[in-house]
This record gives sequence, C-alpha cells and structure tokens, in this order.
Amino acid sequence: MTRPAAVTLVAALVLTTSVCLATPSTLVWIPSTDVQAVRTWHFGVDNLFTLGTPAKQATDCTDIGLTYGLARNLEVGIDLLSGMSDPLFFNAKYALGSFGAKDEWSVAVGAYGLGLEDTVSQDIWYGLVSYRCGQDRLHLGYFTGAGHVLTDPFTGADESAGILLGWDRPLADRWWAGVDYQGGRSAVGALSLGVAYSVSETSSVLLGASFWNNGGIANALTFQYDLDL
Repeated sequence: MTRPAAVTLVAALVLTTSVCLATPSTLVWIPSTDVQAVRTWHFGVDNLFTLGTPAKQATDCTDIGLTYGLARNLEVGIDLLSGMSDPLFFNAKYALGSFGAKDEWSVAVGAYGLGLEDTVSQDIWYGLVSYRCGQDRLHLGYFTGAGHVLTDPFTGADESAGILLGWDRPLADRWWAGVDYQGGRSAVGALSLGVAYSVSETSSVLLGASFWNNGGIANALTFQYDLDL
C-alpha cells in the first residue's frame, strides 16, 4: 500500500531523523497487542529528555496523542509531534484475537508514523505476537517502514526493518514494569525500559529510559502520562 493510500485509510477510520513516534497502544516504546476498548478514548502525552553529551543528536520531543476504540479489536489514533515540519501523524491497530487453551497467545497487526509529508512519514507496518505465562507477557514481532526516512542518520544506510521484542508484568497493586527493544540503527531503534503507576482506574504515569542502538543518538529519559476518557 502506498503512503497516500495508507494515510487516507487511517484518516478515514478516525530533518527526517526525529526520534518521536506516532504510536498506538504501547509497552514502553514498541506497540503492544492490546487495543483500546470499543467507543472509548485514550489521551496520552509522551516526553523524551536527552541524556548525555550535547555532541550527540538530541532526542528531546513531545508526542500528544488521541486513540479511539473504533470497533471490536480495532483502534485508530492521531498524534501531534513537536519539532516536525508537518506534525500530524496517524496510526491504527487490529488485534486478531486470543488463542490457546487459556487464551495465552494474542496477535496484532498495525501501522504507525503515517504522516502527510513524505519526507518525515515513517510508514511503519508491523505484526506482533504475545505469550502470557502467569503474570509475565513475552512479545515478538517484526516491522518494516519507509526506507528513505528510517535510515542511519550518520551513514545514510537503510535501517527500515527489524525485530520487535518485549516483556511486561504487574509488579504489585497499581505498579507495572516493561522492557522492549526495536531493531535497527535508525531513529526508532532502541532498548527501552519503564515502570508505571496507576494513579486511578483511568490514569497512569510512566518513568523510563531509552538507549538507542545508534551510538550517535543521545539516550533519553521518558515520562508518559495516560488517561482513559
């Protein structure tokens, strides 16, 4: 599917090295197999704050997003990203369902970073499988995106495809932890970890860090606020 067709599809349902993502429901950095409940809204603010030497490419960014449960197992979203020439991006995710004797397997496919401007649109498409073992969940997937955008910002090499890995579990009442990994040396390839706290039944905060696979990109702290409406 071409970039204009993808953006049109998602919209109907609802500088190129920025490290912000226009994201669906996530773990810390990568997508999860979870989807927003039908006819519910989710508001989120994700912030990245550069760590380390100023000589490296800065990672400071704010992503303000709104996600809607459009239908059973289907969510769509729109994001406003700081520091972008064209800041609007779209995303969508479809959960194929849960499988196994105890519904321990779940599968989702989706797309994010679908922009209106070809020079910044990451056009990331992915598939993801999750396996629940007790309270732990393990995640494995693969993504591919726009080869002219998802490059090594220093060598220009194509880094537009790679693996997705993740783990998450509740720690205690109201507490949750997760670790995830996105492959490649582009501006989306990173190892991320975070701990979240549920302030109420509808809101939570997360504090974490991201460590980029590309050593020329500065590592970052992330603070995320999420609210179900």
